[in-house]
Amino acid sequence: MNDVLAPKTLGVFFTYGVSVSLWKKQGMLAREISLYRALRGNPFEKIYFFTYALEDADLLAQLKEMKIVVCAKKSRMPNFLYSFLLPFLYKTQLRDCSVYKTTQMFGSWTAVLAKWMYKKPLFVRAGFALSTNLRGQGWGKRMLARGVEYLALKNADQVLVTTDTIKSLYEKFTNRITVIPNFVDTKLFVPSDEMLGGKIRILFVGRLSYEKNIANLILAVKNKANFQLNIIGVGPERVKLEALARGAAATIHFLGSVAYKKLPEYFAAADIFVLPSLFEGHPKVLVEAMAAGLPIVGTRVRGIETLIEDHVTGILVGTRSDEIRRGIEEIVEDAVLRENLKRNARVYAEEHFGFEKIVELEREVYRKVLC
Repeated sequence: MNDVLAPKTLGVFFTYGVSVSLWKKQGMLAREISLYRALRGNPFEKIYFFTYALEDADLLAQLKEMKIVVCAKKSRMPNFLYSFLLPFLYKTQLRDCSVYKTTQMFGSWTAVLAKWMYKKPLFVRAGFALSTNLRGQGWGKRMLARGVEYLALKNADQVLVTTDTIKSLYEKFTNRITVIPNFVDTKLFVPSDEMLGGKIRILFVGRLSYEKNIANLILAVKNKANFQLNIIGVGPERVKLEALARGAAATIHFLGSVAYKKLPEYFAAADIFVLPSLFEGHPKVLVEAMAAGLPIVGTRVRGIETLIEDHVTGILVGTRSDEIRRGIEEIVEDAVLRENLKRNARVYAEEHFGFEKIVELEREVYRKVLC
């Protein structure tokens, strides 16, 4: 099963509205590309990216050198219309593909349409359950999301999910579901030898949106003059969160988007990582914090509590600000606990989420269909 396959071509359908340029803007490009660089050569000779923007020419040239060809949106037509026209506009490239893969569930209807037209195997990736993540967004949106999920699951040859929890939500299709967690580069994210001293440096990385519950994290540290909170990320809640942070005794920095290759520096400079979300899928930043050997405070919610063993690889707390604060203070006050959490988190990340391990799991799924 480890033999390299005859040359094959992978067609990757980006999430609706997403592009390589957006990956770069959000600081995600190096991380997201790393998986496809590993797959390019084994088992795929060539990879196509089907994206949603007029991409940067220099960026396209760099990817072409890696034998990754970007099939970008060439006009300013609305994304929704483009999502249905793409299989017609790129029929030559789609016929050239051996297999199709989506990067997420949202927008997967484009890949389903391509499968119907060109009869290629389809791999659908679900890093989170789309309909579940839209809880509280209104009945109409949730019903639409369920329709998108059903269409994709019904037509997929294989479904790649990141956790057993997500798999359980799609119980009618478990015979075609494979669990492949998010990876972490354990050579890039490594533990730091720095010790607690001076201000307690707390790190959050993620989208600045409601479900991340950042407001309660700010409230948790706001009155603690010996705390410094670094918030990395962009999103619609930034202005509101900056207003909430004004006048805080704690030092609170909004650092915006940070390139993936720079992230390890921020993890290394932190004393504690906090993920206070209301729900998650399989959070990449949590896995990266584990690999970096940081003591972690995470909320006891779906997507986090399955990754953290309480008081072993992290501290699980409620979503309220006082509960988050108590979790942080417990780590600060207990040096033995802190060192145990750091060591256990690193070991867990190495054993379960190492880059080479995850790439090989994905290769194995392709082999089963392509052989």
